[in-house]
Amino acid sequence: PYKVDTSRPSLRTNWTRLQQFSPRLLFVGCDDEGEKRKLMRGGAALGWREADGPADCTHLLMRKIKTSPKLLAALSRAPGEVAFCDPEWAARSVAEGRALDPAAFPVQDPEGERKYGCAPLSGCF
Repeated sequence: PYKVDTSRPSLRTNWTRLQQFSPRLLFVGCDDEGEKRKLMRGGAALGWREADGPADCTHLLMRKIKTSPKLLAALSRAPGEVAFCDPEWAARSVAEGRALDPAAFPVQDPEGERKYGCAPLSGCF
């Protein structure tokens, strides 16, 4: 059901390149709709928008590692096209009035890391 947007240039693998695009946020496991709306309102002032799906997102925000279709689809994209970070990245970025480096806000989930045998998700993959 998700189509890859081939009309936009590849985002490459580094944060400097990713900064050139208006962030399109995708939330995974964010059950607090009020928090999500607040982040999106603040982000709209910075030119952010909510992504239509994994094929459209530049930033995937989640508090815990959750094997969801959104996460798996985002991981399958070309390296460097998606930044994985904690929603705190959006809150702090809005507070500072600019998009901060998502690598400074890794998804820290020791239980999920043990369960899935992976390192913390952070930065641009």
